[in-house]
Amino acid sequence: MTALLSRDGKNFTLACDRCGQMVTGLAPSMGTWDVAWSLFGQDGWRGADLATGPHACGRCDGQMDDAGMVEQAFDRQADVPVGRALRRIVLHRLPDLVVVRPAGGLDLVANVGLQELLRTGAEPGGHVLFDFTRVTSVDSGTFAVLVNAHRRAVAHQARIAVAGARPAVRAAIELLCLHRVLPMFDDQRDAIRWLRGERRAGSHDQAPMSDVRSADVDAAVGPPSGS
Repeated sequence: MTALLSRDGKNFTLACDRCGQMVTGLAPSMGTWDVAWSLFGQDGWRGADLATGPHACGRCDGQMDDAGMVEQAFDRQADVPVGRALRRIVLHRLPDLVVVRPAGGLDLVANVGLQELLRTGAEPGGHVLFDFTRVTSVDSGTFAVLVNAHRRAVAHQARIAVAGARPAVRAAIELLCLHRVLPMFDDQRDAIRWLRGERRAGSHDQAPMSDVRSADVDAAVGPPSGS
């Protein structure tokens, strides 16, 4: 990860995964990740188009490691117990997809737990829905986990989606232009329909429910708010 999100989710820093050079406070002048990366690319920076990297500055030669700063932090955290973080994450299996429902602020320990839960609890070829209804904040590590999940899904011709993200979380995803690979839905049922190929991402048309197992959808989504 080389786009480091600020604590309030409204700004970001570009960091070199090799030497650690950082260029801070880019959002006010450049807006989004795509604009910043296009300009820094002209200045010798190289790497992936996605904000999750890896990336290297123009002063660093040679091949980049696959693991960026955040992934390396995950490795250092691997021996720390994540049991408390896992208690804030619910995983619900349906026949053709997995619903992952974290809660609270997702920090380093929570993200390591989320990554481990996905590794052990999600089928490699299955769709994954991240229900962020109860997530209050995210950081760069959260996005590294989500993008890694996207890459695994694509490799197995599957999909992932994010549903119910609060405005601040949605804005952070859009700030780093990760909505290109993390389709977002207001409603969990719409996300499940899209994962199953029954509606287009971003479409406002209601998809037919004839082939959707309604009981599965209700079990995954849970009771309405306030019930």
